[in-house]
This record gives sequence, structure tokens and C-alpha cells, in this order.
Amino acid sequence: MSFFLNKAEVVFCNVTKEDSFSGKYQIVVQISEDQAADAEEAGIQVKTKEYDGKTQHQATFKSKFPPAIVDGATKPYNLDGQEITRGSLVNIKGSFRNWTSPCKTKQGVGQDLSAVQIVELKEAGAGGFEDVSG
Repeated sequence: MSFFLNKAEVVFCNVTKEDSFSGKYQIVVQISEDQAADAEEAGIQVKTKEYDGKTQHQATFKSKFPPAIVDGATKPYNLDGQEITRGSLVNIKGSFRNWTSPCKTKQGVGQDLSAVQIVELKEAGAGGFEDVSG
């Protein structure tokens, strides 16, 4: 069964190459409280975190295979090996998959990443630094 999550803000992204920690392609997004309620009702796992006195709702999507990346007109989007920048708005397409651990002691439902549509790509910043060259 497929699902869509619309207008989510990118927190962390590794969709052009495998993440060195998980060994998978993945994206972590932040969504509003209303979006989180709708996502959870649809079966999407949402984590709630406290940061800087605010409640944040985040969802993580992973895949063993590179996801399709498209623009707003659903045409392929070439990131030239770069990742989708933090703060960008994206739509996520995925599917649910039942899983069982190798030792058969745990089972659950995974949310696999199929495609990412870039709604608004934020420009990569300099991290707040000023130009001090010259």
C-alpha cells in the first residue's frame, strides 16, 4: 500500500548516496502537528521530539534503492550528486512493508521511500559565516 506525505520540511537527507550509518538512502522530514495527526492516522510512524522549547514531529523514510527525485512538474530532477538541503519543502511517496527480524523475535511495518518531489529547494548556505577571504 502506498502513501504520500505533502509539504514536509527536510531535516536530514541522503537520497543521492547511501547513508554511511544505515547503509540506506534516507530522508528525515519535519511536519506540523496537524500533518502528524493525519500521517499517524494513515499509518506513518511519526516521532515527537522536544527541541529548544518546541515540540517537533519528524518522520524518517528509508530505502535500499535510490528513490526517484522529481521537480514540481514531475520531471526528473538532477541534484548533481548534492543532497536536498535542510529546510527545503518536499512531497514524499512511499509504501508500507511488513518485516520480521532475522531471529524472528520482532516484527513491524516499515515505511519505504519510493520518490521525492521537490516543492521548494532551499539554497545551501554558508552556515552563518561571513566572507573573510582577501
